[in-house]
Amino acid sequence: MHAWPVVIECKAEKRITLPEYVRQANAEAVNAGMPFGVAVIKAPRKNVKDGYVVTDLATFVRILRALREGPPNP
Repeated sequence: MHAWPVVIECKAEKRITLPEYVRQANAEAVNAGMPFGVAVIKAPRKNVKDGYVVTDLATFVRILRALREGPPNP
C-alpha cells in the first residue's frame, strides 16, 4: 500500500517477525521510489485499530527530520 511518502507493508499473522516486516517495508519503499517504509501489523485477536506501526530507527529519524524540515524543494 502506498500513501506518499510512505510505503505501508500490511501484516496479519499469528507469528510476528518485526525484523522481516521492516526489511520488507524498506525494500518495497526502495522499489516504489518512496522515501519511507513502515509495517502495519494487526494485533492477534484484536481490532485492526489496535495494531502496530513499526519501522527501524534510521527510518524513524528520517521521518522526524522530514517533518521538522518540511518537504524537499524540487
